[in-house]
Amino acid sequence: MSATRRIGTPRPRKRRIRSPLERIAIPLTPAEVTEYAAWRERQQSLGVPALHVLRFATWYGPAVSRWVTLAVEAGFWGEQEQWDDGRDNYCRRPDVGLAHRTGDDRLTVHLEVEEDASGARLVVRYCRIAAPAMPPPRWTDAQRLSFEELVSGVACRGCGRGCSGGPEWKPLMQRDPEDQVALDAEDAAFKQLHPDCGATRWSISGGGVTHCSVCCPPPPFGPDQTRHIARLLVEAATAAAVRDQDLERRWLEAAPVPG
Repeated sequence: MSATRRIGTPRPRKRRIRSPLERIAIPLTPAEVTEYAAWRERQQSLGVPALHVLRFATWYGPAVSRWVTLAVEAGFWGEQEQWDDGRDNYCRRPDVGLAHRTGDDRLTVHLEVEEDASGARLVVRYCRIAAPAMPPPRWTDAQRLSFEELVSGVACRGCGRGCSGGPEWKPLMQRDPEDQVALDAEDAAFKQLHPDCGATRWSISGGGVTHCSVCCPPPPFGPDQTRHIARLLVEAATAAAVRDQDLERRWLEAAPVPG
């Protein structure tokens, strides 16, 4: 006999499993608390994510060093592990999330400062991003195909399958029975090689043979794509430099006037 739940009765809340990293809390010193409060006030007045102005936080470096030391001694952190300051687009709390890290378990955590009546502490919390982080790739740069090899039909050095010759992908409503059979066969062949990789797939021109992003190196860019991407990268770097200069100017202008 199946269990029932009365309408309006709240569902039992699942117990959240806390990471060992979340149990580590580093109290800020009185001087750091003062510096943090001034930094936080200016960050909020500018209306930008906290990590965008982290480079102006004089309190941050010493506090993080103490946190890392304690986490390494507890065995929860590798001495070479680093924080990534570029995950604000995925963070659900960019107003408080500082630097981010994605571990081997593919879960992302972020640093933040917790405050209450007893003081302020640097802690780590799970960061609920839009999608799980990708597993680390198993392929190496030596396995990448050159554009000439791709065009000449050399097989993928990750899985041994070709990069072309598979069925063309079509929207469901545009498939005939033969298309569906071919696509099902291709899907079965992919799953046999990659049953539990947990990664995205890629293929050439939206169809053909599918490959695993973890096991198979991505296809090379053609000459036209390389030139286009190079131009985009230069434009992005130039725009980022302009934004950084503007943010630094605004940060200095937001400084309190000495009284």
